[in-house]
Amino acid sequence: MTGQEQRDMLFARLFGFMSIIQSGLLVRSGSLPKSALVEVSTLSDYTDVLSQLIALGEQRSWLRESVWHVILAAIDILHSSKVTWKADAVETTCQQIFVEYKSWTPEKIAVALKMKSLYPEKDWTKIFSPTFKNGDLVAATNLQTLARIVKVGIELRILEALILTWNTRSHPLRIAKRPLSQAEDHGSLNYILSGIICWNNISSTQTQLMLQKILSRISSAS
Repeated sequence: MTGQEQRDMLFARLFGFMSIIQSGLLVRSGSLPKSALVEVSTLSDYTDVLSQLIALGEQRSWLRESVWHVILAAIDILHSSKVTWKADAVETTCQQIFVEYKSWTPEKIAVALKMKSLYPEKDWTKIFSPTFKNGDLVAATNLQTLARIVKVGIELRILEALILTWNTRSHPLRIAKRPLSQAEDHGSLNYILSGIICWNNISSTQTQLMLQKILSRISSAS
């Protein structure tokens, strides 16, 4: 499967999930036609879609923002629904996003703010711990952690853009040994860095030092 075919497949899955959510099918009440026992939507269906969306966002960094936008849409439509398993679905959402999914990203912060606004009665201090000390993400005690998460998210995107658009003719690392289109096909910062190490016999320590210099220049310019 080519890189373009992989991208097409990933976007097709994302659009499929988005269509199911926006149509309301994910949280539709009632039973299927000609069956009084089989529900149109179930808690299991909701849980499965949410877990697959989270996994999809981890496959490609450039897809994560769009995936979490769809997750936000799922949370909104669940909140406005009248399904009998709504309370359980809210608990499942908190479990999957804030307990099972350990990483904190700017997209996850957006979901946290949304969930807190929709369900203020929940113990968010406990749910957001140990990453955050206070259930109010914008509280003074959380600002340092919040800034670090947002800063890292921005830096990673800048680094990805720098590496993907690096001047392949003039730079001594000569990333041109591996066609840029192939690097873009993989769409992964880790893959690109491992490719640099492989093709140029640079140690991981040297690579880290190179990235630190880039981050230092970015910080100085800001």
